[in-house]
Amino acid sequence: ERGAGEGGRRESVCQVSMVGWRGPLLEVLAALLVAVVAGAGSHDQTCGIRETAPLGLHKIREGRVGVYWRWGQLQSRLVSPGYHWMMPLGIEEFLEVPVTMETALLRNVPCGTSGGVMLDFDEVEVVYRLQRQDVLETIRNYSETYAQTWIRDPLPALMNEVCGSLSLHDVHIGRFADMDDMLRAKMSELLAAWAPGLQIITVRLVKPNIPASVQDNFDQVGECASKLKTVTAHQTVVLRAAEKDRSLALLNAEKQLEVAVMHAEADLLAAERSVGISNVTVQTAVSRMIEKADAEFYGKQREAEANRHRLSENFLDLQRRLHFLKNMELNIGPAVPAAIVDDDGVDEDDRDCVYNPYQEEGGIDEDVLLLSLSKGKREGERGDNTQRDGT
Repeated sequence: ERGAGEGGRRESVCQVSMVGWRGPLLEVLAALLVAVVAGAGSHDQTCGIRETAPLGLHKIREGRVGVYWRWGQLQSRLVSPGYHWMMPLGIEEFLEVPVTMETALLRNVPCGTSGGVMLDFDEVEVVYRLQRQDVLETIRNYSETYAQTWIRDPLPALMNEVCGSLSLHDVHIGRFADMDDMLRAKMSELLAAWAPGLQIITVRLVKPNIPASVQDNFDQVGECASKLKTVTAHQTVVLRAAEKDRSLALLNAEKQLEVAVMHAEADLLAAERSVGISNVTVQTAVSRMIEKADAEFYGKQREAEANRHRLSENFLDLQRRLHFLKNMELNIGPAVPAAIVDDDGVDEDDRDCVYNPYQEEGGIDEDVLLLSLSKGKREGERGDNTQRDGT
């Protein structure tokens, strides 16, 4: 392994060393010892080269699995990290396959925009991982160069598909933040159909290089776009302020409307309450008047019934006699006239009905009590009228 180079990355270079026979037996033994140490020690497998172990002892490092070939045929044997043994002398070969996250770095990836401008991405990094359970199937289908087949080779074509739907401004500024997700989605879709054991973790892009002939125009367009954004932002602020004022005015009008509705409802309730009280007062007065009239009617009715039962012949005779006694006049003395007639107010028709004691035979005694018929008649008429009224 070489040291960290540009960008802090470590690069590995595959080297093949040959050990030849140099004569003496000691040199042969030394060569065998070097081969054993090389097979059992640390070594790099990033180039996908199969290895052999002269004595069969070898080591699988952490984060990798071991895959074996016998006489060039892939075996179903899959081993975990650690020391293992296989048939020596080139009968079996092994390969360390990484099952952790690996990074594929591509440089100068072309990108053609929808406007026909050709851009270049200096670096495109794809972080992927091969699933352990799919190692044998992936190597059987695409050999040990599966990463080259499905990661590095399709990447330029997929990048052109992504850039072909975007403009220069979108690729460089507008949609640049979304391009890594778009590219990862396309690569994941491709691998899901053909190499499901490979999983794309993430894609990292750097800013593309714009041709010098387009750079000036692009800068002018960018400046105009910035001015347009400024104007648009100012318009947005003005619109928001106007919308805010409109909202405040609308809220104020709704508030006043609600207050007016509340006052109107309160006045309506007060009027309804006043009308209700007036109705109750009128109904109470009417009820009292009806009750009073009913009571008076009932009293008169009961009194009339009582008078009807009371006005018998005997009662009427008694009343006549009582009124008769009230209308008597007594004249006591030595010279009592034979008759005293008070005809004031007596009609001509009633004069024949006046009692005249001189018309009787034998005359009248001086001690006879004389009646004043006119006065008795008047009192009798008043008594009869009173009886007829029921009082």
